[in-house]
Amino acid sequence: MQQLMTEEIAKTVPRLYGQDGAEDPTVYAHYFSCVNGWDWWLLEFDGTDEAFGLVEGYDDELGYFSIKEMAEL
Repeated sequence: MQQLMTEEIAKTVPRLYGQDGAEDPTVYAHYFSCVNGWDWWLLEFDGTDEAFGLVEGYDDELGYFSIKEMAEL
């Protein structure tokens, strides 16, 4: 099983609200599911589990997602 949030990634990703208001925010990781075709584009991270970014699934939206829940899938 792959580690979705390595120490290297966690050190570089801004904390939640760190890119709030940025005109062109930086994406730090791209996660995807081969099962359902969803994509998650990581923009911010709380340092433990909660992440914020673009979620492309049924609809495209900015929102929060759990790294732990993604790893369990």
